[in-house]
Amino acid sequence: MSTSTTRLLLAGALFSGDGKLLVLRALVRGWELPCGALEFGEEPEVGVARVFNEATGIDVVPDRPLGAVSALEDQPGGTVQIVHIGYTVTAGGALLGVDVDRARHSAFAWLAAADLPRYVES
Repeated sequence: MSTSTTRLLLAGALFSGDGKLLVLRALVRGWELPCGALEFGEEPEVGVARVFNEATGIDVVPDRPLGAVSALEDQPGGTVQIVHIGYTVTAGGALLGVDVDRARHSAFAWLAAADLPRYVES
């Protein structure tokens, strides 16, 4: 029997003092913002702070939503609607470093706007 479900993914965009964006190199998908799934019953603002910390070791405070994108994916057993919500975030304290979750990411980079196309294509 075919089923339909929805997954809600949250991503945080953290900019350095000189305007560079933090991105992570995922083991499977390439470069991405720190992201992860919303847990059942969790508020989105709490969730984006949690997933950002799990991916980077950085405590953040959500500023505002950037937008949302929805896509349908056919998977074994049914269709999954995947909704991505992006937020701008601010470091909750001193930014001392990035502690990448090595089970999900192999590297991180701080990118200027001019560098983004090169990383998105890789």
